[in-house]
Amino acid sequence: HPEKNRDIPPQPFPHPEKNWDAPPSSSPRARGLPAPIRSDPGRFWRQPTETERCIESLLAVFQRYAGREGSACTLSKREFRAFMDTELAAFTKNQKDPGVVDRMMKKLDLNSDGQLDFQEFLNLIGGIAAACHDSLVLKSPQP
Repeated sequence: HPEKNRDIPPQPFPHPEKNWDAPPSSSPRARGLPAPIRSDPGRFWRQPTETERCIESLLAVFQRYAGREGSACTLSKREFRAFMDTELAAFTKNQKDPGVVDRMMKKLDLNSDGQLDFQEFLNLIGGIAAACHDSLVLKSPQP
């Protein structure tokens, strides 16, 4: 119910105009992320939650590969290949078809610009996570 949360200020979300030029090791604010959440204003910063750390990790990994050539906001075909060969090496090394990564990129590239933006990259991550979840559910004993 909206009135219930009337007194709670909305939490800031990352700004769509993130500073993608900031190195991944820079502060979250420099990367366009909200400031760490304080448990009590003016006192101590609280540690990020596991989910917040996962989001920061995804942002850092994307940033590590994006911008090596061309735009720092997208992955080129070569940058995507480097990401796949390094970060998802078990997947690429077990493929018998050398064109599978190129076909994946083409399928993920929803706007057909030859690049993967962060949203398109997240579609890959979400698909992999969903497949892993489905695999776990199928393996778990049913009551």
